[in-house]
Amino acid sequence: MSGLQVNNFQRAAQWLQEADAILLTASNGLSIAEGYHIFADSDAYKTYFGKFREKYGTDCLIRGLFTPMTEADHAEYLAAVHRYLIEDYKGSAVIKDLLALVQNKPYFIVTSNGDTHFQMNGFDA
Repeated sequence: MSGLQVNNFQRAAQWLQEADAILLTASNGLSIAEGYHIFADSDAYKTYFGKFREKYGTDCLIRGLFTPMTEADHAEYLAAVHRYLIEDYKGSAVIKDLLALVQNKPYFIVTSNGDTHFQMNGFDA
């Protein structure tokens, strides 16, 4: 690690220590860091959504949501989304590490992620 990177990390750590409160913003990049790439034809997508991939040609979670399909299949697809993102979720070192950085400060989270991963990793709802 270069001296510049160390200095930047030290500066960021100092800012966190001196802050009165923390505003966290997150979107799909955080999900990708956790291993949940909803825009990719990943192995996880094939495992959870293989039936829809074969039947409708879907190639990622997001496009599958907007793919025309029968009402019954759409309901089954949504159940698979819930199972993949929430029921089978085991927690994340990425989000737990983030919590460790801010847990002693008041914080507020602004996110477009609707998967409740923050809460499931110990953040206040």
